[in-house]
Amino acid sequence: MTMLVLAAIVFVGSHILLSGTPLRGVVVRVVGETGFLAVFSLIAIASLVWTAWSYSDADYVGVWQAGHAL
Repeated sequence: MTMLVLAAIVFVGSHILLSGTPLRGVVVRVVGETGFLAVFSLIAIASLVWTAWSYSDADYVGVWQAGHAL
């Protein structure tokens, strides 16, 4: 479960950090717009795959159980 939480934090955090802060402008100046898009895409794909993989390995935690009527 810890890996799932960490993977989700990396996925969301990378989106917020790279697209919602002045860091984007710095990275674009260094590697160019196309380079930024390539790096951002690789980070997004890698972190999304990590999140999905962690989700599939996470233990099942039952939060709610349907009654007999359902």
